[in-house]
Amino acid sequence: MFERLRASLQTNIDNKKSEIMEVGQSKRFQEALSAILDIENWSGEDLSDTRSNILAMIRDEKRINTSRTYAASNDFGRGLEVLKALETRVFEDDKKQLVQELRARASRKRFAELVKSGLTALDVQNYGSAREYFLQAKKIEPTSVTAVSYTHLTL
Repeated sequence: MFERLRASLQTNIDNKKSEIMEVGQSKRFQEALSAILDIENWSGEDLSDTRSNILAMIRDEKRINTSRTYAASNDFGRGLEVLKALETRVFEDDKKQLVQELRARASRKRFAELVKSGLTALDVQNYGSAREYFLQAKKIEPTSVTAVSYTHLTL
């Protein structure tokens, strides 16, 4: 009977270790922390390094969500800064996607600002400045009808 209990305990420990090993993919952090506690209680094994790593993953998840919030509010600089603080590689795909999104949004915003400045310069008949604004806008969006058209108009 003792051997069956011991085998059952070992099976449970192995199952908990599997949960912990898969946490990077499953992102079930609380369950993994609970599994660590169970293993430490059942076997006396010290999993403090693993716990620290999972806690870093939890912090990274919060950073990813914070960066998404900044992206939604068009605060591109802060969004990128938060991503630089990631401690693990668990959210690497999310990070890449967010960096692309933040850069694209910043580029669109800059383009809109340049076009607006160009139109304002045209309104006050400052054609040289207008042309420069539209040329810069054209560098961002080379196929933009607005940027191309006004670049030619201000020659």
